[in-house]
Amino acid sequence: PALVIITAIDIEHQIIPDVITLPGIILGLAVGACTIGYTASLTGIFVGGGLLFSLAALSNGGLGEGDIKYTAAIGAFLGWQQVLLVIIIGSFLGSIVGVFQILAQKKSRKNLIPFGPFLASATLITLFYGNSLIRLYLDYLAG
Repeated sequence: PALVIITAIDIEHQIIPDVITLPGIILGLAVGACTIGYTASLTGIFVGGGLLFSLAALSNGGLGEGDIKYTAAIGAFLGWQQVLLVIIIGSFLGSIVGVFQILAQKKSRKNLIPFGPFLASATLITLFYGNSLIRLYLDYLAG
C-alpha cells in the first residue's frame, strides 16, 4: 500500500511525504535487522540515502528530499546491493519515460518528472527478481 500511496502523491503533488518515509526508515531498520541483519540494513540506509543525496547535490535540485528518504527506507529493508538495483532500475525506467516525453510529447529537459513512481516500480521488480538480476549480472561479469 505504501508504494501505491507514494506513487499517487508524487504524481499529483511531486512530493514524497516525510510521514511515510521517516517511519519507513525506522520500520525498515527493524525489519531489516531481522531479515538481512542490522549492519546490512544500516548500510542500506546510508548507501541508498547517501547516493541519492550526492546526486541531488550534484544536480542542483534535480532530486527531492523525499526521493532521498525513500531510498534510505528501501535500503533499510533490502540492504545496499538491492537498493543499488532499485536506483539503477528506477533511473532506467525514468529515462525511458523522459526520452519519450521529449521526443513524442515535445517536452523539454526542464520539465519535472516525479521519480517516486519509478522507484516504487523498481522496488517491486527488485523484490521479486532482484537476486536473479544480480546473479545474472555477476555471471555475465565472470564470463
